[in-house]
Amino acid sequence: MNVERQLRERISELEEALRQANETVRPSTLMPAEWRLPRSLARLAVAFSRAPGGFLTQAQVVDIVCLPSTISDNPSGYAGVRICHLRKAVSKYEIEILTRWGEGYEMPAASRDVAL
Repeated sequence: MNVERQLRERISELEEALRQANETVRPSTLMPAEWRLPRSLARLAVAFSRAPGGFLTQAQVVDIVCLPSTISDNPSGYAGVRICHLRKAVSKYEIEILTRWGEGYEMPAASRDVAL
């Protein structure tokens, strides 16, 4: 009985972690239609707007943009390319995405306000 209870608790923990991860990467918030962002870039923009302090680590960006069908030999390089594409797409709306070298990427508060 004790083992069964521990397994049920662990399953609940994992389900909650999955729910939170899905909430971070699924765009339930819609980007303005005039932005014409592809789905992967919209997911990334939403993730920035929801992330604490607008900060995403390199690993988080890789998880968001590297779906199983897009896994390459260099996932962090692919993630960097997608960040570049997002920067270009949203720069005309005065939205910035900053690089924190060795840490990840940040969308400043003023940019997050514009994004949502």
